[in-house]
Parts: sequence; structure tokens; C-alpha cells
Amino acid sequence: MIALVDIGGTNIKYGLYDLENKSFEAIGSIETNAKEANFHITNRLFPLIDHLHISYCLKGIAICTAGVVNPKSGLILHANDNLPNYKGTPLRAILEERYDIPVSVINDVNAALLGELHSLNQTNLKSAFMMTLGTGVGGAIYIDGKIHHGRNLAAAEIGYIDFNGKSIESQLSTRSLIKEVAKLKAVSEDDIDGKWIFNQAIDHQDQICIQAIKDLMDKLVDVIKNINYLLSPDLIILGGGIMEQADYLRRVLDTSLADKKDLFIGGLPQIEFARLGNDAGLLGAFVHFFDGQDLVI
Repeated sequence: MIALVDIGGTNIKYGLYDLENKSFEAIGSIETNAKEANFHITNRLFPLIDHLHISYCLKGIAICTAGVVNPKSGLILHANDNLPNYKGTPLRAILEERYDIPVSVINDVNAALLGELHSLNQTNLKSAFMMTLGTGVGGAIYIDGKIHHGRNLAAAEIGYIDFNGKSIESQLSTRSLIKEVAKLKAVSEDDIDGKWIFNQAIDHQDQICIQAIKDLMDKLVDVIKNINYLLSPDLIILGGGIMEQADYLRRVLDTSLADKKDLFIGGLPQIEFARLGNDAGLLGAFVHFFDGQDLVI
């Protein structure tokens, strides 16, 4: 068995890949607890992986994680405040020393793109771009059969890009949606979350929530337009917690795309919503692990 672990600022998801049966299973998640005093990621990882190792006699550990990662060394090059004390963590080295089995580490959005393409049987695609909207905003680029990491290993970190004078993450994340709705409704940000906002829009036709979601999709289309001009990818995949409201958002997004279609030279790009949801990163972590090991499956 290969342990699969997806490290996020809110939750750590985990699963298994059975090498013998060639099967993938997402098992569950635990809270990251990143706000606890003296937080360090190993305090959460060690008990989880200890349990999996004792239960399944692991042959390897495949990790995807928030932050900028060196995919060869497994060093965390950069992480924001969602994961304190994480920057500079030699995650692969720490886990290989503790468990004496192969470990791989890759950025979570890069892993999600690998997982989605594997699931779609689209690994022969020439180019693709994935963007995730959730607690943060991430991106990944796939060109000629592999992830493009860039000179500084931070290619496609789209959340940090300046857009209308502010970062894209500050305008397209769950936090930004909550902040906008809380301001318009004059309520505390602590009293609402993304699920509540979509519930109000879908089930209660709350006009403030409907408009806030529409505004977010309009901004997303502007970002997609810029991606299209820069990369002109064969496929754009949209994932993350926000985009899981696919049935509702597809209609809103398509309307915004239609309104701005004349801004897309050569026509609108092919845009798909992520199909694997929260499982994409786990599967992609294994794809990355498999690519770096002499495995036969």
C-alpha cells in the first residue's frame, strides 16, 4: 500500500493506493489545526501516518501539499499564513528518516491537475491549465506530458498575481467571498461560510449572495481571459472548494463567458469543472510518486 496525504490549511485528507489491485481509495480527513499554539505539520502527520503504517505496512508515502514545493527534494520553499512554521520544512527527508520508505512531495494544485488528467484519460493532451478556488487560489500548468514548474519552482502560483491592484487570491478565494457578503449583510465573517452563502443563493434566492457569486465569476472570467492570452491551453480545469458547486456555477460562469466572448481571440477555450473534487490531489500525488519510482502496476 502507498499512503496518500493531501495537506491543506484547513484539513489533511488521506487515502491509499493498493499496488496489487491497482485501486485508489480516499479514506477520510483530519483537521489541520494550523492555529494551535506552536503548530508544526509533523505534529499532525506523524500520528496519522503511524496509524496507516501499522495498519497497512506501507511501501511508500505520496504527499501533495499547499505551498511552493521542490518536487525532487520535497523541501517546502514557501508557505503562507494558512500553514505557520512550514516554510523551509524538509518534508521528504523527515518522513523518509522516520519511516524508511520512499516518499514523494508535490504541490497540491500540480497534483490535482495530474489526478484530473489521469481520471479523464487525457495524459496525452498537449497543454492544460488548472485553477483552484478555495481557502486560497492556486494554479498548475501542464505542457507536453509534464507539469511545468518553472525556474523558481513556483510557476502558475496564480493567487499571488496582481489583478486590479490586488492579488487574485484576495479577490477569488472563499475568504474574499465571505468578506464581501459579510460586509453587505453587516454580519460577522465568523458567522458565515462558503456553504452558507451558496445555500442562501440557491435555496433562498438571496440577492446579495447571488450577486456576490456572480461578481466572483465575472472576475474569474477576466482571469481566464488572461490565461488564455498567455498560454492558450487546450483545456482549462476549474477546481477547489468553491467550484464544487458545479451545477449552479456552470450556469453563472457560462453566462459571464457569453457576455465576454468577443474578448477571446479564436473563440472560448474548453473549460471543465474538476471531476474528482477533493480526491484529485490524492490521486495526483500517487501519479507523481509512481513517476519517480521503479514501480510496475
